Amino acid sequence: MKPQLAAYFQKATNEVFGVSISVTKDSFKKFSVVETDLLKQNIYPKDFAYGVLRYLQSWTLNKGWTRMPINIFCGPWVRDLYVTDIRGVDFVDTPEDDMIEGLLLHDELMVARYSIATGKTFREAVSELSPVLSEGWMEAYTKHRRVKIQDRALEVLSMEAGEIIESYDELT
Repeated sequence: MKPQLAAYFQKATNEVFGVSISVTKDSFKKFSVVETDLLKQNIYPKDFAYGVLRYLQSWTLNKGWTRMPINIFCGPWVRDLYVTDIRGVDFVDTPEDDMIEGLLLHDELMVARYSIATGKTFREAVSELSPVLSEGWMEAYTKHRRVKIQDRALEVLSMEAGEIIESYDELT
């Protein structure tokens, strides 16, 4: 099973460097060791992957690389750098944004869990639950602006299931 850190490394590499990569099974152990260490420090794999790659993007490109090598990403220097320098850098939102995101995440998880429990498609679950869903979530759903919330929900569902869930299609 692919470690969450490996999956987020792939996604973040694609978004930050514009390079599509695939982490092979040979590298899973490296990612698993780092992920276990990060979780012990209450560092989430997604935050680590995106934080490190954004923070070190210029450095990586100045080295002449098109992406960060796995050995460096999984090495102790990067972990130490994250704890001392990167972890405190706010790449995300204000407290108000976090509160709004929390409310949207609540609705997203409600629909996803209902879909899982009933075996209905996500769209059918939305249709049935629409009277109790927030206006903000419904607007994001209809305008297809829930990528970040959907990623967070999949992360929560992955933690609950003990395996990586990359899309809602894997739930039904």
